[in-house]
Order: sequence, then structure tokens, then C-alpha cells
Amino acid sequence: MITLDHADKITATKIATLESSFKEKVIEWLRLMKQAGINPYIYEGYRTPERQDELYRQGRTTKGPKITNAAAWQSYHQYRFAFDWVPLRKLEKPDMYEANWDNEKAYKTGQKVAEPLGLKWISWETPHLQDARFTRYQDIQTKYPEYKTRFTNHR
Repeated sequence: MITLDHADKITATKIATLESSFKEKVIEWLRLMKQAGINPYIYEGYRTPERQDELYRQGRTTKGPKITNAAAWQSYHQYRFAFDWVPLRKLEKPDMYEANWDNEKAYKTGQKVAEPLGLKWISWETPHLQDARFTRYQDIQTKYPEYKTRFTNHR
């Protein structure tokens, strides 16, 4: 359970970790989603390579289901061009919300709102949206070769 105010503060903190041109798109996406009556909670923005590898190991060498197909530096998250979100649903308790992982309608709306903003989703990871300017993470490495060095040294 979380208050909407607290969720919005965490969301803003995660958005702040994103690359500036991508961040602008995400802020507009968030505004349009709220306008559509959906409260997105962004729980992942930039991820350290260590965090990405930790998530990659899950379901492979550690317990739990597989949650990503990308090891460190194979994810848009390390380059600050991706975020993960979940819609929140209001609880009966005053001002309390919870993650609604099964809200397919909200995810479909998120995908629809994202497309004209230059954001795209990937079919195997519903809560994930990334910058549509890049077809593959290698395209980011080609366009911004300094990112890997800069983000490795400055977490």
C-alpha cells in the first residue's frame, strides 16, 4: 500500500534519472495517462549494471521467475532510455493505493498513449516502455559511445 502522493514522489525521482530528451517524453506520457484516469507508478528508471545483472540472474541462477532477457549493458535502462511502471488502484482505505499488475486495460492505454510520443513497449515485458528512436540497445551505444563509460563511473 502506498499513498498517491508518495507514489508520485517516487515516480518523479525515477523520471529524474532518465536522459533529458527521453525524460520530456515520459513526463508528457505521465500527464496524458493521468488525464485518462490512470495513475502510473514508475518504479524503475535508470538501473546500474549490477542491478541489471541481478535481475538477469533471476530465474536462471537464482530463485524466481525470469523477469528480463537483458544482461548488463543490454538494457535501455543502463542508458537511461527506459522505465517500468504499474497502474495503481485505489483501495477502500482513505488515500491508499496498490499496484494493479493485472490491469490489462491500463497497460493497453499506456501503450496507445506512448506510441505518438516516440515510446514503445516490448511484448514480453508489459510494464516496460523505452525510447522508440532506437531499434536495439547497440544503436544507443553507437549514437552515444560515451554513455557506458560515463554511467559506469557515475552512478
